[in-house]
Amino acid sequence: MVSNAKFDSSGGIYVERTHSFAVTPEALDLGDIVTPGRFKIINNDPTHDLLLLDSVAGNVFMRLKPGEPCQGRFGCAAPAAQGDGFVVTARYRIFPA
Repeated sequence: MVSNAKFDSSGGIYVERTHSFAVTPEALDLGDIVTPGRFKIINNDPTHDLLLLDSVAGNVFMRLKPGEPCQGRFGCAAPAAQGDGFVVTARYRIFPA
């Protein structure tokens, strides 16, 4: 498990949050970012999966196992996440497109 993960970035605008996601989809807080681009996210939960969705009413495109990190580029405008049957805490950083 990766706990209290830190991210490094060389300047620029981005959003960084730690959030507990419920069992229903919740939109990721994008702050002032209009179009999300690259992201880094870590499932900080020791026992439960985190699901990433393309919107709160959309489709799951990624499942993160406990302690698992991932990074990539969003192909959607309003990404969301939810715990898979349990509340799950994750840390994420999102950069604009």
